[in-house]
Amino acid sequence: MTDSPLLLYSSIILFAVISWAMYKYVLTTTPQSRALSSSTPATTTSAATNAGGATTSSTSRDDLGSAAAAAANNNASNQQNSNNANNSEKDESSFANFHQPKRHPPHLYNPSSKQHNVSTLDNGGIIPFKLTFASGYETRLSKSLSSAPDNNNNGEDLIITNRKQRARLFAKLFSIADRPPNRGSNVVVIIPYDDGGTVAKCHKLQKSLMLLGTYYNLFLLVDHKQQQKEGEEEKEIDDRDVVKRFRNDLLNVTTTTNENQSSSSATDTATKKNDKLTPQILPPHRIIFTSTPEGKIAFVRQLHEAKLVLLGSKEDKVKVELERFGFRVVSYLDEKVDGDANTWGVSTLGQFLLP
Repeated sequence: MTDSPLLLYSSIILFAVISWAMYKYVLTTTPQSRALSSSTPATTTSAATNAGGATTSSTSRDDLGSAAAAAANNNASNQQNSNNANNSEKDESSFANFHQPKRHPPHLYNPSSKQHNVSTLDNGGIIPFKLTFASGYETRLSKSLSSAPDNNNNGEDLIITNRKQRARLFAKLFSIADRPPNRGSNVVVIIPYDDGGTVAKCHKLQKSLMLLGTYYNLFLLVDHKQQQKEGEEEKEIDDRDVVKRFRNDLLNVTTTTNENQSSSSATDTATKKNDKLTPQILPPHRIIFTSTPEGKIAFVRQLHEAKLVLLGSKEDKVKVELERFGFRVVSYLDEKVDGDANTWGVSTLGQFLLP
């Protein structure tokens, strides 16, 4: 019993000595081994002397493979960084060119100008009036007529006459307490497709639309249901031809001048040409054909901030619905006397605005 505590203490001391020796000489690395492990030589060279006194060096295949792999990885990393940089530059240039389309709306004035960026053109998908040809109509008219021979201030007289006619037109549409919309506002005009489309050649209609189109962003809706009814009895006409013919007649696209005219009549011809409705004032794509009240209502509602809708007195349903949605609607008398030859090809809107 007396040897038992001594044996226990001896075992504990022996276990501690063995543990310290294992930690000291086995688990702990020496400074030399740490230095060797930290260095990564690419190659190892062994020298051997041959019989003739020459020295040869040999490189380990494993070390060569490791060096080649490291070099390949380094080259791949550099190439990837270069590609990322190039792609970033291309992406930035592509994003910068994304808002610079090659095609521009036909009524956009000076498309190459730097001011025509996304912020200035972002108006609900509609070109702002100040950036259109129609906004500078009077300025270009004055320049073109002043450069013509025998001008005699015809350009200034025409501009003043147009302003007076526009003032009378506004007085016809609006009362004293009811002010017209601001210049450049979106305005929708609805007219019937009367007399087989010959109303497109009505001078009063063209003049009225020209006065409105040089003051507002103008949109024209043509009620085509009358032509569809006549098409059931008469020869069927292609709708595309109807639309194209109406647009050309209304915008005077087919109007030509005589090249052999005398210089004395050049000013009169220039005045007549500049005083007509053209695609620059009312772009063809803003002349829309419709046949149902629902289509007219939907177009006006989807248009960005229409400030005024001008329609005939027969469009009661359209007027009620648009007023219900908060639009400003003005009606004009669009009734013709049946059988009256004097009203053939005469627009009721033109007759109402410019009697």
